[in-house]
Amino acid sequence: MSGSTGSLTISASDWHQGGLSRSPSGKYVSLTGIQAAAGVSPTASAFPTSYPRVAGKVSWDGSIDTTSTTFTYNGIPLAACTY
Repeated sequence: MSGSTGSLTISASDWHQGGLSRSPSGKYVSLTGIQAAAGVSPTASAFPTSYPRVAGKVSWDGSIDTTSTTFTYNGIPLAACTY
């Protein structure tokens, strides 16, 4: 992997995470998840203060960027993003 990376974990039990989206230019694929170590199973009460939401971007050249994070949560899940 190359690029700016941090953890992006997708919960197997939360269908709001992991939505894939292709950019209009076709140069990026984006997905969403949380910033937590693999194997961590955060409870709903731990959100959003313990685990920020992550918007990840995979470029056409294979570089990965998971630096876009937010603790903002207004009750609407971060299910998808587009770059």
